[in-house]
Amino acid sequence: APDIIAVHPTAARSAALRFRNPFPRPLAARLAITPPAGVAIDPPAVDLQLAAGESRELALTIPPAPDFRPAAGPDAQFDLTLTFADHLSQAFRIPARRITVVSRADIGLPADFTLDSADQLRSLVVNAPDFRHLFWTGPDDLSAEVRLARGPDHLLVDVRIRDDRHCQPYAARDSWQGDSVQLALHLPGQEQGWEFGISRRDDGTAQTHVWRAPPGFAAAAAAGLKAAASRDEATKTTHCALTIPLAAIGLNAEAARQGIAFNLIVNDNDDGKTRESYLALAPGLGGGRHAPEHFPVVCLE
Repeated sequence: APDIIAVHPTAARSAALRFRNPFPRPLAARLAITPPAGVAIDPPAVDLQLAAGESRELALTIPPAPDFRPAAGPDAQFDLTLTFADHLSQAFRIPARRITVVSRADIGLPADFTLDSADQLRSLVVNAPDFRHLFWTGPDDLSAEVRLARGPDHLLVDVRIRDDRHCQPYAARDSWQGDSVQLALHLPGQEQGWEFGISRRDDGTAQTHVWRAPPGFAAAAAAGLKAAASRDEATKTTHCALTIPLAAIGLNAEAARQGIAFNLIVNDNDDGKTRESYLALAPGLGGGRHAPEHFPVVCLE
């Protein structure tokens, strides 16, 4: 089974399930698929007949689902049940991911993603009174809006961060310890994913770093990145923008349309010494993790 099934808001998508009968006798089963709310699938059920040792692929079609707005949790999944002739059954689940379509060339409204809730927060300090000044108190303490745009040869990631105090004394590979953005991508056909950093240093300069890249790509990607970062103390807003050349990361037009796994976290440091917490767009990133099966899916059209 695929790691996820991607659901497009305006176009039909396909997926495939593979079955193999390992027994020395024929096997009959009925497959029933229940999609999440707001999503359909064709076929919703099928009778399978597999000869001894036979393998078979079942093609599935997922029609456009403009109203699919999955929340984090077990409801955003396809529930599959195989029922055999002897009435035994086997149930399994495949996560559903709504595709975010990026077709605009310029950053605009509304935001593609918002990070502003306690559900997205991971606190990294001890829950004790001595650390109360480092506790997250709400969106005015730390929140972010993420907007994506694409050009003919690049992807632009624009992050506007509401942060009550900006602290970034760290550089390069250590920049994750200060106020910063960590961005992860996983592209079709690449075994290893990408992880980039962007932040505004305390001296006012913008900096980037590549922590993770497929073999042979890191140097080209690092050389081609273009970063911009600024801070408005009056509004307590930090703006970070990263332009990523598509060729430098090996992303062609077909793979971009197919969809790429995308995740992002915003780190918070209020005293210049302690990375106290971060907000995560989705699970699977932060703390050394890179688990693209949990990432949202972005399609460049």
